[in-house]
Amino acid sequence: MLFNKRSRKAINLVELIIVIVIAGILLTFAVPAFINAQLKIKDKEAQANLKILQAAAKNFGIDNDGYGPGGRLCEGTAACNAELGTDIPIGQWHYRVDIDSGTFCIDADKVNDSTESWHIGEFNETVQDCRCGGDDRCTNR
Repeated sequence: MLFNKRSRKAINLVELIIVIVIAGILLTFAVPAFINAQLKIKDKEAQANLKILQAAAKNFGIDNDGYGPGGRLCEGTAACNAELGTDIPIGQWHYRVDIDSGTFCIDADKVNDSTESWHIGEFNETVQDCRCGGDDRCTNR
C-alpha cells in the first residue's frame, strides 16, 4: 500500500495556510465591491428623498399661493418634515429648501462629509450632483 497506515483525520498547517490565502484574495475583491454598493444605495436614498421633498414643496406652494419672498423654507431633515409634512428618516443626509424669486431648490448634503451633495429644483426632472445657487439654480462644487 502506498499510503501511510494512519488514517488522516485532520488538515495540516500548509493546507490551512493555503485556505487562508485564498480567502484573503477573495476578500480583496469582495469587500471593495460591497462598500461601493453601499455608497450607491445611500446616494439613491438621498435622490429619492429629494424627489419626495420636491413634490411636497410644490404642494406647499399650491396650498400657500406661492413660496413667499425668499430665504430658507427649512433646514434640517426634522424641520423640513415638519414644514412640508413629509416623513423622511433622519440620518445620513441633511436637507434644506431655499426659496428665491418665487421658486425653490432643495439640497441634500451628506452628514459629516461636505463633499457629497445632491440638488433638485422646482422644474428639474432629475437630481443633479451640485448645490443650489446662481442664476441657473445649480452650481458645481
